[in-house]
Amino acid sequence: MSTLAILFMVMDGVMKLLKPPFVLQTTIQLGYPETPIAGIGVALLVSRLLHAMPRTAIFGAILLTAYLGGAVASGVRISAPLFNILSTRLCSRRMGFAGNEESTARKNAIPLIKDKQTMMKLNTYLNFAGNCAEAFRYYEQHLGGKTGMMMTHGQAPDQSGMKPEWKDMVLHATIAIGGTELSAADIPDAEPMRSAYLTLNLDSDAEAERIFAALSAGGQIFMPLQETFFATRFGQLRDRFGMNWMVLHQRPM
Repeated sequence: MSTLAILFMVMDGVMKLLKPPFVLQTTIQLGYPETPIAGIGVALLVSRLLHAMPRTAIFGAILLTAYLGGAVASGVRISAPLFNILSTRLCSRRMGFAGNEESTARKNAIPLIKDKQTMMKLNTYLNFAGNCAEAFRYYEQHLGGKTGMMMTHGQAPDQSGMKPEWKDMVLHATIAIGGTELSAADIPDAEPMRSAYLTLNLDSDAEAERIFAALSAGGQIFMPLQETFFATRFGQLRDRFGMNWMVLHQRPM
């Protein structure tokens, strides 16, 4: 057992020292760097030769067991064909990949954000069916909104291919309502908003009732303004411009 263990480990150190092509290929495929292989081989070869003196079977068994256990745990034994096959197949099956799919998935993996200080801002973009400017004026009047900018298709640098009827339609505009900035544009064949709501949280029942009446005028009421377990006033509607709204006055927590 002692002789077998020493021979086995010396051969492994030589393989790392000589760096045959299949060892380098396996190393790269498993994601390990290529440069430290020779250094690892030298270190392992010297350490194994120094341990070649003991002759007892017990020491050989302990040495071999410790080596194999450490190899599996640390991933140093990347050049051994048996460990290469077993570890690659096992990891591939556990991760749901097979063969080259594993390396392909690694290349196509979505990178994670490493910098926690990355700044990000989320905005809502609304599509209107040609009445964006009218809607903004209405929101300014009834919601206290403030239009930031508004550019029409007729003001765009490139006028080629623009239909004459879209000259006064909004290409891009922004409006601030309740501390939130909304962006919008007129889009051909724009449909009413679905499965999403702009939510207005008011500070009184009276204000909630006023705004709900203003937004629902000429529109469609999904849920009449009423008292619920979480709000003294809550209602849902779609205004005349096709935008969905939730209006509420929350109960004190």
